[in-house]
Order: sequence, then C-alpha cells, then structure tokens
Amino acid sequence: MLLDFSNGIEKIPVLISQKDYKEIKQKSKFQYILNYVSSSKKIQLFNHLIQPQCWNQNNYDFGGKLIQMEKISHNLIQEPIIECHENQQCDCRNKVVQKGLKTKLQIFKTKSKGFGVKTLEKCEKGEFICEYCGEILTKKECEKRLKIPKESNYILTVLEFIGFSNSNQSENLGEFDPKLIVDWEEKVSEKKFPFIMRTNIDSEYKGNVSRFFNHSCFPNLSIFFIRFDYQIPHVGFFANRNIEPEEELCFDYGTFIHSLEKMGDCDSKVCFCGEECCRKFLPNFSNFFD
Repeated sequence: MLLDFSNGIEKIPVLISQKDYKEIKQKSKFQYILNYVSSSKKIQLFNHLIQPQCWNQNNYDFGGKLIQMEKISHNLIQEPIIECHENQQCDCRNKVVQKGLKTKLQIFKTKSKGFGVKTLEKCEKGEFICEYCGEILTKKECEKRLKIPKESNYILTVLEFIGFSNSNQSENLGEFDPKLIVDWEEKVSEKKFPFIMRTNIDSEYKGNVSRFFNHSCFPNLSIFFIRFDYQIPHVGFFANRNIEPEEELCFDYGTFIHSLEKMGDCDSKVCFCGEECCRKFLPNFSNFFD
C-alpha cells in the first residue's frame, strides 16, 4: 500500500510505501511544506515583485516547458527568471513554477544512496518538476548547522550575481535588499565590485519531496532561479533531457572542491551515482565560508 508523503498538501500525491514512510518518520521529525519559512525573525519574505502589468517574458512554451534549456549550466551563477504572479491580470504562459508539482513522483529506498525520488511518468526535456523548499537561513545559522556532525547535509546555497558598482556598499542594490542572508564576495575587476547574493535553504527539518533528490555526476535535473513573489529566489528543478518512468531524479550537488587532491580526504563522501563520468566523491563544502 502506498501513502501520500505530503499528507494531502500537494495537488498530486507524493507516493511512498508504508515501510519507507515509517522509517523516515522514525529517523526525523520532518515537516512537509510548500513555501519557504524563515528560521529567524531577522529574515523577512517580502512580496515586492507583484505588479499589475505583465512582465512580457516568454520563458516557457505553450506546454509549460522551459524554452532555452541550452543556457542551463548547473555549475554557473545564473540570472533569475521572473514569472507573472497569479494575481496579475494577464493571460500569458509565464506562470509555471508557482503552480507547483504536476508530475507523479515516488520516494523510495535505493540500494546504496539511502532514499531517493523517481518519476512514475515520462518527463520531457524542459519540463518543470518541483522546487526546493525549506528554511531560509542567515549566514550565521547556516555556519552553525554545518558544524553539527551528521550523516547528511540538506542545505542548498544559491549564489546570484546582482551587479557591479564602484563601491561595496549594500545600498547600491536599490530595492533588492537581501539583508542578513547576503554575503558579499568582493573581486575587484576594473575597479568594480561584483555583488553576490547568497541564499541558504535548509530542507532537513522542513521541506518537500526535493529533500530526497540524490546527487549524480550526470544528472537529469538542472536548476533555474525563478521569482514571482519573494525577493528570495525560488529554486526550480527542470528536466534537462527526456526522463523515462521509474527513472530516479537527480541533480549535481556542485563541484566546489578546493583541489583534486582533497577529493578523497576524510571530509569527502564516496559517490554512488554509477555514471561513467562519476567524479568518485561528492562535492566537499567543508571550507565553503572560508
């Protein structure tokens, strides 16, 4: 018998066996959510992008698939996509991620990677799967959680290039006010300061089905950053190739490794993706905030 892991929160049930459901619940007090929650009162989720007129962005085709998939690079900082909000009075096709999950998925126990997620129906290239939900952390809270010894880490960090300025003062961001979730990386190029917005999303205690996506060195999912309400970006998973039913859904956790010599050190975990291009070890983020 299969259960709905979302307990009716999702429009489409996220299936899981009774045995697997019981095991997950025994190991953690996981709460299924559909939207971001703040881990601190210092972080506010502002609805500042809603406007009455259409944004006039054709990001998707009439079937809801992302048009320019060739621009995806899961190792590079990307500019966000802006969707029209459902409250905007326009009849455009630029409303996909905000509509949520529409693919039948199942959480299952893999042979060597713990729990994973597979699709129960075919997914076409460019199709939206789901977004990464969780708690939004300040840099201080993120560093604190990363220092806690544990088997798995569920923090996904988004880096966004905001723009250049002649100084490194945050007021140059104008309405883009990321407040305490921002960590500046100052790299002077022609006397300009590139501003990087850092968003930390932790799905260990609160999240959705994407919490159980595993890593692959040859993933079938890629990430895009989307905005339609919050100043904080939504992290959308899209199929980067056609995916068959019963195929596991995976994305690349990243290649942030300081040197190839460190790939096999005591902080690195062995990769079990099984792909021919496997890098043998999972990305090592132990020095991420150094």
